[in-house]
Amino acid sequence: MRKFLAIFALLALVGAAGLYAQETTAEVTGVVADEEGTALPGATVEAVSPSLIGKATAISDAAGRYRLRALVPGTYKVTFMLQGFATKIQENVLLRTGQVLTLNMRMTQAALEETVTVTAASPLIDVKRSSTATNITKEVFSRLPVGRNFTNLVTLAPSVNNEAWLGGISVDGASGSENMFFVDGTDITDMYTGGNTLNVRLEHLEEVQVKQSGYEAEFGGSMGGVINVITRSGGNEFHGEATFYIDGSTFDGTPRESLRLNPLDSTQYEYYNPGEKRSPGLWNRYEFGLNIGGYVMKDKLWFYGGFMPTIMKQDRETIFIIGGVTKTFDRTQYWPRMQAKITAQPLSNLRLSASYANDTWKWSHLLPADSDPPENDPLAAFSTYDEFGRYTPDMTFSFRADYIANPNLFFSGTAGYYYTNQGIGSSFSTDKNIYRMVASNMTLASGAWATYPTELRRPGGWWSYPSGEMWNTQKNEQTRLGVTADATYYLDLAGEHAWKVGFQFAQIRQDVNELSWGDYLLLYPNRTYYDHNGGANKGTYGYFQVRGTGPQDYGTRAKIHSNRYALYIQDSWTIGKKLTLNFGLRAEQESIPSMATATEAAEYGVPENFTPIKFNFTDKLAPRLGLSYDLFGDSSLKIFASWGIFYDVMKLEMAEGSFGGFAWKSQYYKWESPDWSQLTYPYTAGGNVFIEEMDWRIPSWDTVEEGLKPMSQVEYVLGAEKQMWENFSFKVRGVYKHLIRTIEDVGIMTDLGEMYYIANPGSDWVNSKLDPNYLPCPTAKRDYYAADFAVEKRYSQNWLGGFSYTWSRLWGNYSGLASSDEFGRMSPNVNRYFDLWFLSYDQQGKETVGLLPTDRTHQLKLWGSYVLPFGLTVGLNAIAMSGTPVTTEFYQGGVQGYYPLNRGFYMDGFGGPIVEGKRTPFLYRMDLFVQYDLKLFGKYTLQFNANVTNIFNFKIAQRVFSTVNQTNIYMDDDDLLAGYDFWQVIQTNNLTLDPRYGQNTTFTAPWAARLGVKFIF
Repeated sequence: MRKFLAIFALLALVGAAGLYAQETTAEVTGVVADEEGTALPGATVEAVSPSLIGKATAISDAAGRYRLRALVPGTYKVTFMLQGFATKIQENVLLRTGQVLTLNMRMTQAALEETVTVTAASPLIDVKRSSTATNITKEVFSRLPVGRNFTNLVTLAPSVNNEAWLGGISVDGASGSENMFFVDGTDITDMYTGGNTLNVRLEHLEEVQVKQSGYEAEFGGSMGGVINVITRSGGNEFHGEATFYIDGSTFDGTPRESLRLNPLDSTQYEYYNPGEKRSPGLWNRYEFGLNIGGYVMKDKLWFYGGFMPTIMKQDRETIFIIGGVTKTFDRTQYWPRMQAKITAQPLSNLRLSASYANDTWKWSHLLPADSDPPENDPLAAFSTYDEFGRYTPDMTFSFRADYIANPNLFFSGTAGYYYTNQGIGSSFSTDKNIYRMVASNMTLASGAWATYPTELRRPGGWWSYPSGEMWNTQKNEQTRLGVTADATYYLDLAGEHAWKVGFQFAQIRQDVNELSWGDYLLLYPNRTYYDHNGGANKGTYGYFQVRGTGPQDYGTRAKIHSNRYALYIQDSWTIGKKLTLNFGLRAEQESIPSMATATEAAEYGVPENFTPIKFNFTDKLAPRLGLSYDLFGDSSLKIFASWGIFYDVMKLEMAEGSFGGFAWKSQYYKWESPDWSQLTYPYTAGGNVFIEEMDWRIPSWDTVEEGLKPMSQVEYVLGAEKQMWENFSFKVRGVYKHLIRTIEDVGIMTDLGEMYYIANPGSDWVNSKLDPNYLPCPTAKRDYYAADFAVEKRYSQNWLGGFSYTWSRLWGNYSGLASSDEFGRMSPNVNRYFDLWFLSYDQQGKETVGLLPTDRTHQLKLWGSYVLPFGLTVGLNAIAMSGTPVTTEFYQGGVQGYYPLNRGFYMDGFGGPIVEGKRTPFLYRMDLFVQYDLKLFGKYTLQFNANVTNIFNFKIAQRVFSTVNQTNIYMDDDDLLAGYDFWQVIQTNNLTLDPRYGQNTTFTAPWAARLGVKFIF
């Protein structure tokens, strides 16, 4: 009864690591036998490590089996003891997050007490699991040229890249919005975009793991990767370090030029390089801190604490086009970063840990953009940038408990809470309108423009208000809370089983009030507005658009929460000594809330707490199947395969845009009154003519597909992993990932505006809503094929290293929850893919399917380091990969990502030949790390280091500007359906071409250095 109460109390304490599970520990298992192979029951097995509080102990059962569970990552010494036999010790057993290492031991009879240290190589390969994961330990990243954040480490893994066009970290071709991020078990994934929200510095890291494929049923919510961060712990010895880093413009190469339209003449392009005084400006960043770990009670209570604040100061000199005035602006940013962890073992069978991470951001003063800012402009909304500032707390709390009830029953649980508020401390306030000159009127001189006042002329891109601060964010509080608890039971039934069952709960909350300061006016001088009926509208001076007209809001206001649940069961079944089958089934329940206020809900006739999307457990059943075969039975070579279905967890971006959170009504006017600075509500004063009002965010409560199915993906994996010799292994993997379906807003233009149907693109339901004369909405397609080859040498004999090669193909019409068709837009489920029917078809009515914008055929990665005898470490990290496909875009319908020639086809020059297969240049980069350790005395060391990225200063274009025209046109649907020639349309309608077309842009960053010094004690 006491044991039952202890288990119950433990589970009652367990809270949330988020709905979707994570790994923070590992396991060692094996069989103890005599020299003849006969099982030895009753043997004591102990594991100790500087990373593990206390020691892990197990007794071999009747079959000689033992299990050491809940082991933190680290290097272990495992001791085997049995009366009448010599004690055996296996040292240097490297254990990484999530591994189940098999360590068998043969015992030798001995009449006297004897201890033997085993010289055989410790195992490197987990032969029990069929998942694919890459673990980057402190031993590795502390010797390599890497960035300061953990997300810089995961790209060491094959098929993992930082793709700006996919919104960040891309794992196996998936977008940056399809990963899950955890710190010590707490979910830190952004609830809007799916990106990472918390930066953990390298000094606070123990290990980073990225799961790529084949992961078990306890993991959900990701169709890309599951990225786990394990922070450092204390120990039985006191240790610490004082650290200082500096980097800045002084240590960087000359900034790259950027491609832009000439702000004085939009018919010309230019490569603009304002110089280091202007963009990004003169800047310095300082990181300094103190990290200390140790014990309160040896083997009972450990602590670790780190304080690593960062200060960044910037100065930017700006030359104003208007007036030619030069002025210097300054900005200060501050991150008081902290990390703390407590680890305890109050009982021999109970381990506890609690951790805290803080990545708060505080800044003051705003820097102007490169284009002419409003400073000193008499028509600006205000005249200084110095009134702006903000404070954004960003933190997480985690708790974990592991309880071994008996040799066959194990309980674990985690608790976590994440909090941020992106709207504290914004002090500036104004009710003035915001004006933006979309195109330049500086050089216009025909007609009414011939006598246009000089004081009203502005370059293209000019704002009357800092573009980075157009939102008055009074509050944006986001929290995540949940529960995770599971139990594992080991038994024999036609083999050895490890049954695991778990329950997960998560609750997300948000309270946001983020509106524009005033009405937002976009001015289009000498331009024509094509209304949704195709009518051409142009006033004397062009036209203008107003968002948030008069009393109407433009922005986000909502207070919501959502509860999510998951259940999973899985079994790891070892048959004989070689074959392990991994079965699993996961079921999830989630809902997407309405973000409308009570007033807005009543206006649209829905209940205040209306739930527009809800998936039950039966809607999200995710089966998993894997096998791992230990070919020789000695953990030296395994063949693995897996199959599984994976579901996305929906973000709040759709709720904000489609279910009442974001208000956006635009009114369009013919521009007749010359003085745009006097345009105020109502906007028909001065002879301006109202054209139409468009509601770009009509709530989609009643347009959600009946029987909507969740976004899902199926994957197939086959591979092998071989331990060549001690500390050296290689892995080969073939993978195919196929998108089953997605959820997107499918747009249809109506008299009221753009109406969105929340649907599975291509479903019969959504196609029944479309005019039958139109082409149907196709299904979302994304297929990723890849073959990986990777070699790794763990640290020994003064060096470590790794090499990988990946051949891959990314094909379809849909890049994922972040859109590479829109250069990395992270708007999950509400990107532009299916907003208008013609976006899915080319000018001949063929579906636009082909290589996606981030397809990279070849990827090579090489990294390693060597420690010279006199204390000098030299590290290298090099990458080389194919460029990406180039496709011609036609600006039609007011949207990006429309390909009139189909994907992968490019018009080589204005009116030039059509070519297929053009790519951006091959991409390559090499980074260098140098570190010198100066031994002082005892354990005290002074360490100097330098980290240099792009050491050879390679300048490579990562994009070819591919939009032909800068003047938009709304073509008639009948003309689109009949087929047309987009180049002829451009010429017939005299559309303004974009002179940037075909020019290289977005170059790789110049070389940059970071210097550091550490005092280690």
